[in-house]
Amino acid sequence: MKIFVKAKPRAKNEKIEKIGEDCFKVSVKEPPEEGKANQAIVKALAEYFK
Repeated sequence: MKIFVKAKPRAKNEKIEKIGEDCFKVSVKEPPEEGKANQAIVKALAEYFK
């Protein structure tokens, strides 16, 4: 499976929005420092597709 992700770090609310057939907008509270936002996005997507 291949998806495209638009990341939004430092968001007020964490959420995943489907914006296209295989495109998602993922908002996370973590900052884009030292991979923290990336880890949060992976965790959120894993839970979403579980």
